[in-house]
Amino acid sequence: MKYLLGLLFISFFGGSVMAQTISYTQLYIPTQSTYTDSIKQYEKFEYPIPLHDSIRNAISLFINDSMAHTPDYVLSNYSGINPYNPNDIDVSVRFVHESGQEIIRYGFYYQQFEYSSDTSYWVPKDSATFLVRFSTNIIGNWEAHVRVESEKYGLIYTYKPIEFTCTPDSLARGYLQKTKNNRYFEYSHTNKTFVMHGLNIPHPKVVPPNSPLFKKYSVLHFKEYAAYFEKAAKARCNFIRVALIGSYTSAPEFDVLSNFTNRQAFMQEFDSIIEFAETHGMYLEIIGDSFGPYLMGWQFNPYKHISDVSTPLDVFNSAEARMYYKHRIRYIFSRWGYSPAFSTYQIINEIDQISYNSEKLLRTTIFSWTSEMADYITNTLQYPIMLTSNYAGFDMKPYVFALDNIDVVTIHYYGNFRNHDILNLYGRVKTDWKTFNKPIIIDETGGHHSYGTYDKISPLLYKNRLFSTTFSGGAGSAIQYYWDVYLPNNAPVEQTCIWYHSYLDEFISILDSLTITNFNTLQFEPQRYPEYTNKNMYNFKEYDLEHSLIEQFALIDSSKNTIIGWTHNRSQYWANHTGDSTVWPSDDDIPTKPIAIDWKNTNNSLHTFATFTQLTPNATYKITWYSTKENQKNMEKMKNCINSFTTDENGNSEQIFPPFSDIEFDFLFIAQKNK
Repeated sequence: MKYLLGLLFISFFGGSVMAQTISYTQLYIPTQSTYTDSIKQYEKFEYPIPLHDSIRNAISLFINDSMAHTPDYVLSNYSGINPYNPNDIDVSVRFVHESGQEIIRYGFYYQQFEYSSDTSYWVPKDSATFLVRFSTNIIGNWEAHVRVESEKYGLIYTYKPIEFTCTPDSLARGYLQKTKNNRYFEYSHTNKTFVMHGLNIPHPKVVPPNSPLFKKYSVLHFKEYAAYFEKAAKARCNFIRVALIGSYTSAPEFDVLSNFTNRQAFMQEFDSIIEFAETHGMYLEIIGDSFGPYLMGWQFNPYKHISDVSTPLDVFNSAEARMYYKHRIRYIFSRWGYSPAFSTYQIINEIDQISYNSEKLLRTTIFSWTSEMADYITNTLQYPIMLTSNYAGFDMKPYVFALDNIDVVTIHYYGNFRNHDILNLYGRVKTDWKTFNKPIIIDETGGHHSYGTYDKISPLLYKNRLFSTTFSGGAGSAIQYYWDVYLPNNAPVEQTCIWYHSYLDEFISILDSLTITNFNTLQFEPQRYPEYTNKNMYNFKEYDLEHSLIEQFALIDSSKNTIIGWTHNRSQYWANHTGDSTVWPSDDDIPTKPIAIDWKNTNNSLHTFATFTQLTPNATYKITWYSTKENQKNMEKMKNCINSFTTDENGNSEQIFPPFSDIEFDFLFIAQKNK
């Protein structure tokens, strides 16, 4: 551990400013502060920045004012320093590597909390202060130069540089990053492909405004929320979508403008989520905002108090509102952007839902506002974190997803039909890839009905979405939404549909052993059987019945040496298992009951085979099948089944009969061309 001596260049006392020449005997020595003098690559460097008594007093004057926590207090002529407003106090740290490379990070105001029992509330521990958090992949010696500036008080002071060293970490993977013209993410440190699969765990259950928990949760409530992450980790999920929106999340700003003090305990909870993700190899997509605070939550939205804001639509046109909005973004990135687990930032969720008296945000307003926020994150904050936005519907001109600093296309797609649940997701990915040529995440999908009603009925709905979308050409599997339906409190994770992620993770491990996971080099392309020529992506009924009872989603690499994918008996669908027309009133598929397939007794009238196209002509491929049926501890390799196939002079495969039976009706598979 090392200790810091500081140097004050300009000081103020009791609110009055005195610019003066400081002699050595007048050096200001802050309270001794400890920090780690050596970190590994991507490990958190955290330093608590000592503050002069006069600054601490000015902050206390603001925080302790009886009116400070009213929504519009910061819009008044308030006393003291608002530690959440960089115009009042700007704490910046210039990290300088021995090579001369520099990185700027910003300090954020922080209050630590503790608790005595699970049923208690968080209580403050020690005094609040500014922290700076930083990580790097660049090994060697570093110096951190701290600068504190208060425009309000005409104050600037700096510290003696902090010295530390970054050492190699052979296990480091780094941040997630996209590569140009590619469908997949990769680890920044290893350049190995990352196949994402996980689910939404956006927030604890929504709490109504009349609940005593609306603004303050017990520690037990947070632990119940954290248990979802523990179950997801046990099922080996590697990607979780979380939200910083509303009173029941770790959002820094809820009902008070530019004063995050009442949110500090919630944000410490999110510190724990970030650290858990780091420990368990999870990556997070963080939703920074959503349509909710501008519709059903407008009464609590503190931006409504800004002078030129009278409707939710005005927030996106007001220069003052955009200034405060950037303060919030800066706090989020300063507090959590150090972590490689923070992979993707969704600037706003379903922005196209925001309206006022039936008037919606103009597409040009959405474009310019999103562009400005993305520019601020990319060019001012400069974190290696991918950016996206989102629509409930479709991106329209001017295309936000076409912006250079929007890295990822995200899709929301809900519906009540079999073909919607699987086929249209495939079609949507295919269309958006062609339009934007960027990685695509289906980051919300589920049954479009009363909160997860259909999703509760059968794990097949979750399973079919999970495996089909993994091989549909997106960056990985669809991130399904109803987390508390998929992970009921009273069920071990092994008995939930989330356990299918463990099969998928095991399958990815097999790909690792075959050294075929560098999708960025191989450029895998999706191929469905049967493939469609029909442009109407909502009318598949007759086409599928004519062609096959089998449905197959595959990825074929550009060298045509490797095929990976998933195939299933499409009649083995959860709606066909219920037999209850009141639960499932309609469908867009002809089979209404499961049809058993015995691969040993082929029935070509039912088309119980699949084929591949665009392979190497006149070649032989070895194919291995892996069972993903329920109630298995692990995925099982199938034996005594078809294990090879050939192609004709046009690269079309012969008919392939997966090893279906009355208990086996879907498989993951790997096919490789014989050398």
